[in-house]
Amino acid sequence: MTYASIAAAQASSPVIREDSTINQVFITYDLVSPRFLQKPAFVKEGAIVFVRYAGVNRYAVTANTTFAEVNRKYEDGLSALQTGLGTLTQAKEATAAADSSNKETKTASVGDREKKEKLERYFDAKYKLLDRIETSLSEVNTQALLIKRIVQMNKDIDSAKNNPYLSDKTKMQNSLFLNSPSSTIKAPGDFSNAVATSIGAINAELRKTEGYINGIHNNMDKVGDQLPKEERAKTEKTLADLSKKVDTLKTAYNGTNADSLYSTVGAMAQNASMLLDQDFMATSKESGTASGDFIEISGKLQDNHGAELKKMAAFKIPTYGGRRIDFSVGVALNIGGQGKYSYDLRKNPTNATSGSAMDSVILLKDDKHRLLKFNPILHIHWYKVSKCAVQPMLTIGLSPDFSDMSASRLSLGGGLGFNTTNELFRRIVLNAGVSVGYGDELKTKYKDLDNYARFGDLDASELTKKTLKASAFFSIGFNLGGSGHQPSTTTSNQ
Repeated sequence: MTYASIAAAQASSPVIREDSTINQVFITYDLVSPRFLQKPAFVKEGAIVFVRYAGVNRYAVTANTTFAEVNRKYEDGLSALQTGLGTLTQAKEATAAADSSNKETKTASVGDREKKEKLERYFDAKYKLLDRIETSLSEVNTQALLIKRIVQMNKDIDSAKNNPYLSDKTKMQNSLFLNSPSSTIKAPGDFSNAVATSIGAINAELRKTEGYINGIHNNMDKVGDQLPKEERAKTEKTLADLSKKVDTLKTAYNGTNADSLYSTVGAMAQNASMLLDQDFMATSKESGTASGDFIEISGKLQDNHGAELKKMAAFKIPTYGGRRIDFSVGVALNIGGQGKYSYDLRKNPTNATSGSAMDSVILLKDDKHRLLKFNPILHIHWYKVSKCAVQPMLTIGLSPDFSDMSASRLSLGGGLGFNTTNELFRRIVLNAGVSVGYGDELKTKYKDLDNYARFGDLDASELTKKTLKASAFFSIGFNLGGSGHQPSTTTSNQ
């Protein structure tokens, strides 16, 4: 309180001290008791009268007193007389009644006792029924809160749906039901059962409450007029409020409201089942078409808010099912087909000692390197890519002979590639088949002769002719790649 406010309070409630020189009269009233602490029996006319209130904070109150002059009148005296006479008459009647009461004490006391006992039984029954009503409504409240918490589990379902770390069924199950408000809810199908149980319990307690309310009404009827009006009015108001509350609760948990609850928990069960029955795999929104020898894949995983959870490094997967044309270079072994012999004429003297006479000319047959011959080879491979470890191919090849281009050979056969993870080995191609080319053959007119002396001046190349010869070949090549992957016209998941 400020100094100014204190001063104002002092002004409104001044301190007046008694002064013997002035005719003052003080009346003091204690508000705590309450009683008069100081009040004279008489006040001298002309005296100044002050009223003081004890037991108050003078700084917090303002005391106001009204004084009025009162004079006796004739009518007042007559009224007082009549009042006095009435009082006397009442006193006499009271005395007479007391005398009569002494005679009827036993009869009256028995009636009062029965009335009292009847009221006591009423109140005992009333309070017991009210306690039962309180117990029933408390159970209704418990079940209603349980239903509310069950419905609020929908937030847990939404949270679990958007939680990227619930990566398997066990984690999802624990997230949904580990902290369930009811021990009976352990699976999606338990939502409806739990709500149905709680609604059944609520309606059972409401029926009990209605019975208890009717019981109190019946007890009031039994007491009848002996029940004080104030008690009856108060109890009827309480029962009316309770009945209204019961009707509200019955509406909330029956009919369309109950159907709405069942619909809500049914949707919750469906969503929870969807989360639990999933395969816990996420499919990307984008799709790619496999082409080429490999399809390369990379990606990242994000949550529903766009935050990156995991990045997937690029990796390759080999394709199959398409048609492919590749080229390879290697070494080929031709087996036969070059001409049986290499022919040449040799002049032999009969007198080997002198060595001067040329008596005969013989045909030299040299079969060296004629059966097996190595050559470089260039292959063209056509094949349909498969998933097998060994890849069959159709192979066409050209094996050139750079010392004698006329001796080059064309090959046709099959090849085998290898689908291994090793990039070097998967380029190795083994080929085998038929090789066709020209070989030297002795001209017909020179066949079956013993002496070639008359042909001694011929060049060896004039003794033979080129004849088309077929032979076998085997080659090993290195796949250089091809003209591009040609997709298959059919799609297979095999």
